[in-house]
Amino acid sequence: STRPNDATEWSYIDTWTITFTDREAIVQEGNVSYVRIALPVQAGISWDGNLYNSLGKDEYEITQVGGAFVNTDFNFSDVVEVTQSDEVDNIVGNEVRKELYARGLGLVKSTQETITYCSNSPSCINQQIIESGIQRQQVLIAYGKE
Repeated sequence: STRPNDATEWSYIDTWTITFTDREAIVQEGNVSYVRIALPVQAGISWDGNLYNSLGKDEYEITQVGGAFVNTDFNFSDVVEVTQSDEVDNIVGNEVRKELYARGLGLVKSTQETITYCSNSPSCINQQIIESGIQRQQVLIAYGKE
């Protein structure tokens, strides 16, 4: 569900579910399943995040275990960072996607930067002129039972 602010009613978007096995946490977003975390959690392990869908291989990696997530409202000390993509190219563009999970709670932060630089003209090559892209950040602002 979504809402523009905490003074408005929630509006349904779609249903997400999560399934845990002894090897992975699988999130089904609408009708598409993603392996968000491989188990047991251990830095350096990697897996195909698209194993259970037809979107093509997408290598995820646990890049940090036991880190922290701190903002003005929360301070979690046992956090896992999953890097879904970390491709930075100053000529072509960037594809950087990361998620942070707090033990006992789940996703607390998700970031995505997907940009394409102009590279079809000699005057713009290596100038980092953005042709298209998206920057998105989701951060936990509240949690609990309602």
